[in-house]
Amino acid sequence: MKALFRFLLPSLAGALVFAFVHARREPSDNVSATTIRPARPAVETGTRALALEAATDPRGAWRRACAVADERQRFEHQLVVLEAGSDACLPELAEFAVSLPPSSERDAALRRLVGRWAIQDPAALSEWPALPELPAVVRDEAATRIVLNGDAMNRTTAIAAQWADTIGDPTARETAIAAVAREWQRADPAAAREYLQRVPGLAEARRSVLLAGLTAARPDPGD
Repeated sequence: MKALFRFLLPSLAGALVFAFVHARREPSDNVSATTIRPARPAVETGTRALALEAATDPRGAWRRACAVADERQRFEHQLVVLEAGSDACLPELAEFAVSLPPSSERDAALRRLVGRWAIQDPAALSEWPALPELPAVVRDEAATRIVLNGDAMNRTTAIAAQWADTIGDPTARETAIAAVAREWQRADPAAAREYLQRVPGLAEARRSVLLAGLTAARPDPGD
């Protein structure tokens, strides 16, 4: 029995020393890494709440976004409002954005808003009183969207032609005119030719090329 006790005593003492040392460790040493969860950034929490608010009160959400002190965070908040706001709120958001003092953030917001509005309801956008006040690049981009997205929009080719005529950038305008001619060609080749012959602001050499590219409409296989 004594021999057994002498054999177990060193092992028992070692176990007690091990337990004592580990018990004296700092509490942070005993916390499992899986129990440590970083706090959610305040900016992310704020933008989540802002996105929910933008769906029901876009003007209030926009005002709160514009009131953020930090310039980068303010722009991030503004983008959240623009992305989360429903299409039904686009006129209201655009009206508020155009009333802001001129800045790069204001122009970026207008480009996103007016671009979405151009896809949703080009007729309503064309009647917006503030349209002439927009920066030229915003108007040109909206007109280009209306012309080039004809298959996904409820608008006539004649409306697309009117928007193409408003584009100030020569290259973008020529691209839009060519797109209108191709669209008209599929439905009414005579109208497409007449359009190219009378559309103003087109170099004669380019006009000749576009006219030469028009082909006679193919008969419908069902006829």
